[in-house]
Amino acid sequence: MPGFQCNPVVIEMSEGRLQGKVCVVTGSTGGIGEAIAELFAEQGGKVVVSGRNTANGDAIVERIRSAGNAAEFIRCDVSEDVEMDALMQGCVERYGGLDVLVNNAAEVHDAHGPGRDVASLPPEIWDRHLRVNLRSVYYLCRLAIPLFRERSGGAIVNISSVGSMVAWPNGAAYLSSKGALNQLTRSMAVDYSADNIRVNALCPGWIGTQTELDRIAENPQSFERVKDLTGIQRMGEPREMAFAALFLACDESSYVTGTALLADGGWTLQ
Repeated sequence: MPGFQCNPVVIEMSEGRLQGKVCVVTGSTGGIGEAIAELFAEQGGKVVVSGRNTANGDAIVERIRSAGNAAEFIRCDVSEDVEMDALMQGCVERYGGLDVLVNNAAEVHDAHGPGRDVASLPPEIWDRHLRVNLRSVYYLCRLAIPLFRERSGGAIVNISSVGSMVAWPNGAAYLSSKGALNQLTRSMAVDYSADNIRVNALCPGWIGTQTELDRIAENPQSFERVKDLTGIQRMGEPREMAFAALFLACDESSYVTGTALLADGGWTLQ
């Protein structure tokens, strides 16, 4: 469809930013998480790819390994405590510890649209967003922090949203969960800075994941409407978000903690 394709963005960086570091990336069987997992592996990380889609996860791991990099797939639904326990246990069993946790898994399906204002929102949809987008981050960090302490430090990158900073109609559950995630990020940054554990959030704007491209194909008018909200008149690419996450995860950002990094193409400037 003319007009909404992502323009390729070429970004080059020397290798080895995460050399030898063990990285867990939740929700990495597609979209932004997949891009993060692949870039982290390119940068020398030992990456645990995680998500609910086993076929996609296996394919991503095979692609990473074919490039000569290290990856394992561990299936995990972050709405289930037992699966999050197994994810962290599996990471330690396979790689011996943990250095970086990227909390990317999120509930976005049915996140906005008619009937998603507070008065109309079914409680189960509210609960699902809070469980996946907020509680899972708390739970995985609760498991990860002792592992970071064993290695005298670590980095947590929580994938939030431009929706943590601005609002749009009929997005109560999603927007609330992401706003709370930013505050959780700040709270943990305060609590664990003495342990050399840095905690930051990345707030993407409108990103051209396959899910988003499919949504635009169904409703082409939405492209022009959202494009007008961005200073940079295009969608972002998942790999652009991966480079932003890499900065927050690697040692070059060693003096950065408790921040919410906007990567929104200028959305919040409008």
